[in-house]
Formats: sequence, C-alpha cells, structure tokens
Amino acid sequence: MPDDEKPDGKVDADLARRMFVARHYREGQLGRALTLSDISRAVSASLKREEPYDPSVIARWLKGTQEPRTRPQWVALARALAVDVGWLAFGLESAAPAPATYPGQVEAGDLAPGTPVPKPEKAKAERSSARSSRGRR
Repeated sequence: MPDDEKPDGKVDADLARRMFVARHYREGQLGRALTLSDISRAVSASLKREEPYDPSVIARWLKGTQEPRTRPQWVALARALAVDVGWLAFGLESAAPAPATYPGQVEAGDLAPGTPVPKPEKAKAERSSARSSRGRR
C-alpha cells in the first residue's frame, strides 16, 4: 500500500469534498464534464511526464482515499482544477481562497456563496483590454 494511501481504504471526507467542489468548479468554467483522463493529462503535462498518470490514481486522489505524494503533484492537480493549492490540500485552515461560485454550482460549506466567476469570454476580453492599455503607456 503506498504510504499516502489511507489505511483500510478510509476516506478523508474533507479532502474528498474539496476535490469534488474543485472538479465541479473547473467543469463550470469549461462548460463541460471533466474526465479522469482529462485531469490525468493536465497533471502529467504540468509535471512534464511522458506517460500520463493512470486514471485510477487520479480517481483515488479525487475520492480522498489517497493523496498526491509530492508537493509538485499537489500543485499540478490544483492547476488542473484551477484552484489554490493551499485550499485544495488544507481547506480554509490554509487561509487560501476557495473557488468562487457560479450559478448552478454544487453548494459546499467551504465556499463563499454568491461570489461570481467571470465568464471565460469576459475574462479573456478583460485580459486583452488590460494588455492593450499597457501597450499605450
């Protein structure tokens, strides 16, 4: 049994809840379902791994029955889910921001209800506008 796997397949309920919220947050941003293979490819690319992680490893991380073993794995998983690594690993105890909510998001106790998430098109337009205004200075 890997040293980061919970004894007897026990689930860290708080971690599992944060993983669930993070995955659904990212799906809301993307406007589509996020498969274990999608997450595996994103994590592996972030870590510059030639072979992606087996989706079963990602499934154990998301269920809270196993944790990423290394800090880079935590960071890569947080990036793949577009959340703060401190919040993902430790919740509000880390004082890191929880992901914002969007209409239809699953409610979770760790989230500040009603915090809007900019639509991807709007965020892209804002970044583009900010870049062009910087170039005019």
